[in-house]
Amino acid sequence: MSDSDSELSDYESKPMAKLFNKKKPSFQFAESSSDEEEDEDMIVNKIAPYKRFLGVEKSDSDDDSTEICLGKERDSKRAKCDLGSDTKKQASFGITLDIDDSDDDFEIKESDAMRKAREAREALLTNKANLSIDLNDDVDDEIESIELPSSKPLPPPTGPLIQLELRANVKAAKNHSASAMHLKCTKLSMRLGTTVKEAKELYRQKLGQNLPENATVKFMFDGYEMEDSKTLQQYELECDDLIDATITIEATKSASGKKKTASVCSNGDKFVTIKTTIKGGDKEKVHTYQLKLHDSFSKLLISHRDQHGYSIYKRISLEYNGKEVNPEQTPYHLHKRKNTFEIEIVDEALRVQQVQHLKPSSNDAEGVFHENHGGILIKLRINGDNSDMHNLYIRRTEKFHILMNSFCKKYGLEEKDCKFTFDGCTLNTQGTVEDEDLEGEEVFDVIIDKSRWEQIKKLQKNADVLEDRAYEGGKHIPNTFSGKLVNDPPIKFLDGTNKDSEIRKLQIKGDLGVEIAKEGRYIHIKNIADKSHESFFRVGDRITYINSVKMEDIPCDQISKILKTDTRATNIIELQYFDLSLLQGVTNSSQIRKILVRGKLGVTIVNVGKYIRISRINESRKEFFRVGDKLVSVNGKQVIDLGPNEFKNLLRDSEEGNVLEVQFVGVQDLPKPEQRIPLQSDNTNANAEKMTPLKEIYEIQVLRNNNPQKKRKFRIYANRTLSILRQGYLKKYSQKGCLTVKFYYNGVELDDGSTIQSLRYNENDFIIAMENGASL
Repeated sequence: MSDSDSELSDYESKPMAKLFNKKKPSFQFAESSSDEEEDEDMIVNKIAPYKRFLGVEKSDSDDDSTEICLGKERDSKRAKCDLGSDTKKQASFGITLDIDDSDDDFEIKESDAMRKAREAREALLTNKANLSIDLNDDVDDEIESIELPSSKPLPPPTGPLIQLELRANVKAAKNHSASAMHLKCTKLSMRLGTTVKEAKELYRQKLGQNLPENATVKFMFDGYEMEDSKTLQQYELECDDLIDATITIEATKSASGKKKTASVCSNGDKFVTIKTTIKGGDKEKVHTYQLKLHDSFSKLLISHRDQHGYSIYKRISLEYNGKEVNPEQTPYHLHKRKNTFEIEIVDEALRVQQVQHLKPSSNDAEGVFHENHGGILIKLRINGDNSDMHNLYIRRTEKFHILMNSFCKKYGLEEKDCKFTFDGCTLNTQGTVEDEDLEGEEVFDVIIDKSRWEQIKKLQKNADVLEDRAYEGGKHIPNTFSGKLVNDPPIKFLDGTNKDSEIRKLQIKGDLGVEIAKEGRYIHIKNIADKSHESFFRVGDRITYINSVKMEDIPCDQISKILKTDTRATNIIELQYFDLSLLQGVTNSSQIRKILVRGKLGVTIVNVGKYIRISRINESRKEFFRVGDKLVSVNGKQVIDLGPNEFKNLLRDSEEGNVLEVQFVGVQDLPKPEQRIPLQSDNTNANAEKMTPLKEIYEIQVLRNNNPQKKRKFRIYANRTLSILRQGYLKKYSQKGCLTVKFYYNGVELDDGSTIQSLRYNENDFIIAMENGASL
């Protein structure tokens, strides 16, 4: 081989090493020993155990096949490799061999194909899976490709780590309850090299079972949809950027062909069991409710109120594991996969009733304490007074601070105001019954300021009496209220009002410090018990609003439900001054009252001096007359120096009725029962028969808010007043937001004092009820 041949061989060996990439292969160019074969110079591979010649021929036919020759001569056996056009790839490289038959040497030069070869080598190093070899140096040749399998996993995303906030936007099918989706903004940390498709997978993993399987996720950034193939860096995202994740939920169909709503989680529509007990009451009395996983606990409270006849203002709450439960929460919020929940209802009135029927605990022969319905009895002794003991129950595993909180909450105290001790040592708030090895009925001492405790006991006694009477099967409730007063609470005027303003607005914490009475449809201040409040209240003030609730047709006993009695709670009260001497029905004043009476008066009268006085009242007339009332006039005519018969002649026997003016003067000078003269007849038996209340019952058809589709029937005695109808109506619809109601009959607003009989009501007629201040 000549020197020029050697130089060419060295020149060629470098690019060939790049091509085969592993070990530097050894190639040389050799000449045939025969002059006749000098144009058959071949590439000899020294590594092979036998020297062979390698030759490649491209067929001139349309067949995309290539023949590879192995052997010493051209006519050696041929191996045929089919490189179809369907395997062509973009990356390609080739070797250009320029063979000049006229010369004795080869000229090998690097061409454009050699550059492509280097690019292919770099593609191999980065796990590119395709390799193409250009078998000819013609530019127009088709690329023959060989597909190689990838052996390495895809590289992880690169780039700096950023945190993105994803905001869920749920678009559900019509038959899917989208409100059940409890998805909020989710924060994810990803690298800028992460593709949008990978980011969606991470988002699905983050949501887990909250995201239905049939839901599709689409990312939106700056109002444009993000493509799955692009990376976060291509969208120039920065840390804390907001991405809208649009979640589309399609409705699925069951096997029977009926549509089935896609659920948020695998058990999203299932029912869960809620077992309720009264906190501090009888643990054996368990009431079971069925709620859906995403139903709010307010449904349970509504059912409890309806069951016990409570109004919407009755203060009750729920507790789960010692913590208060928000009524807007659902079982899903408490535990996603739990099927049964044990909830305690905080209902003080019902607790008192249950505790009264509990049997006292006792010790058996071995001295083992029997737990009273799951709790240990602890006696709290106030200021060392054995006569002032309070019983509370606590579970063995509950910490003592729960018992302390319960006591303080009951009496409007704070823990810092009390000192709890046991056996002379300060009670450990984090201790439990098991830690102290208590058996039950142990005595804990509570030290409280004596003067403050006496004040609390006095006011608590009054409040407890009202609370107990309010739930004793509908017994009479006095028209006064006095709430809890722990300290002189802060009180101030709002909106620039003052004591001299006709309409005043007050902000007050704790008890009002006043006595109230209902006059007609409104609540008025009858007496100011707390003298420190005299600069804010006036006798005769009408309470128009409490905490934005209109005080119209509200019974006095319901005021305690509207007021926030917690000493730290704030009440907003609006007042309007009225002169009580101008009002009807104030029992402790001597003003003259006008009463329209149709039919019999229903009273017994006697002569006292020159006036006629009322000495006995029929049950149906007690709402209008009082024993001791003086008759002033009848139908505009003065009643002075008249006997019973003359008075009777003044009464009209007509449908218009009689207008009486009466004045309460007291009962001191009324004659004894044997001296009383009946009004209608001397025949007491006949009179008694006429005085017997009517027992006829009417069925009243009431249209709610003048809506014919909302009819309701009420049964009422003919001689009962419409105030009874009002009470029944409010009890029925208070849970549906009705606070006040006005009744209309034949277009005329009805007064509470009217009776069904006096209206001459036809059972085919309707009485229209307009709620919450609406007018006909």
